[in-house]
Amino acid sequence: DVEILGQATGVAEAIQLIRTHQPDLVFLDIELQDGMGFDIFKNFTEFDFITIFITGYDQFGIEAVKHSAVDYLLKPFSIKELQEAIARAKLRIKPWNIMKLQEGSSEDSEPEVNSNKLILNSGKSSKVIPCEEVIYISADEPYSRLTLKDESKMLVQVPLFKISEILPTFFFKIHRSHIINLYQVSEWDKGRGGNVVLSNGDQLPISYRSKKDFVDALAAL
Repeated sequence: DVEILGQATGVAEAIQLIRTHQPDLVFLDIELQDGMGFDIFKNFTEFDFITIFITGYDQFGIEAVKHSAVDYLLKPFSIKELQEAIARAKLRIKPWNIMKLQEGSSEDSEPEVNSNKLILNSGKSSKVIPCEEVIYISADEPYSRLTLKDESKMLVQVPLFKISEILPTFFFKIHRSHIINLYQVSEWDKGRGGNVVLSNGDQLPISYRSKKDFVDALAAL
C-alpha cells in the first residue's frame, strides 16, 4: 500500500518533486549531489510530509529529530526495519479534513468565536471547533490551516489575519505565518528568535520581534 511517486538525486530536484506530488512520506538521505538533505526543509515554512532518514552517516540523528523525523535508518538495514519504520510513519499520517469556506465578502463567510468555540461558516453549513482543540494555525495563502489535537488538519478559505482578530487571548502570533495555542507549548529556545515545540511535537519558528511578548504571554497564563 506504498506508492512511489518519484526519486531525486539532489536538493533542487527533491524540492520540485515534493511540491509537485505533495507526498505523505519522504525517504531522505543526508548527503545529496548538490547539498545536504536538511537543506530541503529550508524551502518549506512548514512541511506536510513525514520524513524517514536513510543514510550511512550515524552522527546526524539529533539533527534529524529536530526536523521531526519519524525514523533514522542506518545502511545497511533489513526489510523488517524498513517495514517497522513505515508502520510508525503511518501512525503519523492523518487524512486532511478540508473545509472550503465560501469565497467572497459575504457575511456568512466570516469566522466567529462564541464561548471559546471557533465557528467556521460556509454557505450552507457551519463547523464548530472548541478553541482548546486547536494546537496552532498557519498561513497557507490565501487560506489558513488548522492543526488540531486529534492530529487532523483543516484548510479553510479565510486568511490568517482574519482568524487572528477573533481568537481568545491564549492564542499568540509567534511569526507572521503562525498562531499558536499557548496551552499547547512544550518548550522553546532561549535567546532571540529560535523555535517553539508544541504538544504534538511540531516545531515552529518564533520571530525575534515577538519573542519577549511571547514569553510575557506565557507567564500571564
